[in-house]
Amino acid sequence: MKRLLIPFIALLGLAACASGSDSSESTRPERTGAPETTVETTEAPSVSVMLTMPPECDRGDIRTVGDETQRCIDGQWKTTSVAPPVLVRVARACLLSIEASDDGKSLTLDTIGTEDFSGNSIEEVSCVLSELNAPDSIFERINHTRALDGMQSGIWDEFTAYWTYHPDDGLFLTIESAT
Repeated sequence: MKRLLIPFIALLGLAACASGSDSSESTRPERTGAPETTVETTEAPSVSVMLTMPPECDRGDIRTVGDETQRCIDGQWKTTSVAPPVLVRVARACLLSIEASDDGKSLTLDTIGTEDFSGNSIEEVSCVLSELNAPDSIFERINHTRALDGMQSGIWDEFTAYWTYHPDDGLFLTIESAT
């Protein structure tokens, strides 16, 4: 007698093949280990079965783990040398509840006003500007913007900032990255 060690899910697949089941749907076993079963047989199986584990991810998938970007390559997660855009990293560093948009090339902050009770805090705005190494002149221009001034802008390094302020609505600030 010969003893074969076969994962339980494969045993079910062999049973379906042996019974002539003609299922067009293919099921992939879970990556978590399937319970194993010992099967006793008097002869070697006439069907050769090669089991492969399904890929952990689908081709083209992208995920972020910490500050690393991972891409799905050949069914496995691989860390790539491409870092997330700077505005994405800044949004995470400042623990913002919002995400950068335009593929990480813009970030919009909308602070609380006297009639607008939801939005970012002024501390979050300060954190973002500090993380982006905004010069003091940008901080000062934002601090001294009045409702009558309309849309203002400032440029430093690779960034351009646009903002308006009204006491009722608060500060509305958009930062764009050239890279």
